[in-house]
Amino acid sequence: MQSTFAGVNPIVDQLQQDTPPPTFVLTRLGGVFGPPMAEYVIGHIIARERKFSLSRKYQQDKTWGSWKKFIHRPLSELTIGILGFGDIGKEIAKYCKSMKMTVNIVHRTVPATKSSFVDESFSIEELPKFLQQCDYICNVLPSTPSTRGLLSGNILENCKEKKTVLINIGRGDVISCDSILNALNNQWIGGAILDVFKEEPLPNDSELWTHPQVTITPHIAGLTRKNQVIDSFKENFELFKEGKPMKYVVDWSKGY
Repeated sequence: MQSTFAGVNPIVDQLQQDTPPPTFVLTRLGGVFGPPMAEYVIGHIIARERKFSLSRKYQQDKTWGSWKKFIHRPLSELTIGILGFGDIGKEIAKYCKSMKMTVNIVHRTVPATKSSFVDESFSIEELPKFLQQCDYICNVLPSTPSTRGLLSGNILENCKEKKTVLINIGRGDVISCDSILNALNNQWIGGAILDVFKEEPLPNDSELWTHPQVTITPHIAGLTRKNQVIDSFKENFELFKEGKPMKYVVDWSKGY
């Protein structure tokens, strides 16, 4: 079975209700979402730091804004923390490092060797220390029992010194909407760029829609392209016919 998406939790959640667990192979669409999602992250960071929305407002008001309003931080002075280091997380790290950002990573298991585009690695147990160092945090974790609610509650209080900006392009259930609003209203975080939510579409009555420090996009950070689905399926089907290991095989026990 070939999924046409990177995330397979709806399929896994449904099929894991069976006993015994499925015996067939499930492969996900992989190796194609890294660049567009990295562009999404970089684009939003630059837009926020260079205050593009303020420029637009001045233009709409036909106002020549003061240059002092546009004082900004260069990317080389910013630290981004990435939660999840699969093919998407690695591509985001490469893009950010190429823009001279400091790149920190949270791993399930910290690797023995460090990637050339990673400055520091942290374990899940070191999450508070990781958060304290970041100007931006970007979640690209899959939805699994160990990741659901990982950023909910008061963990984002660790961001209050730097007023970290949360970017979520992974799965919406890593943090509840109430936890995001609580972190914003307590000024633990300086903003949120949200592409995914536990409930999609985001309900019309959600306070996130109108919060001045929130940017919402409709789950479009990494769109599936038809030719990529066809190419991925064709490659895996040939491997399947030849009895060779396929790419992006889902581990039923891990859920991704």
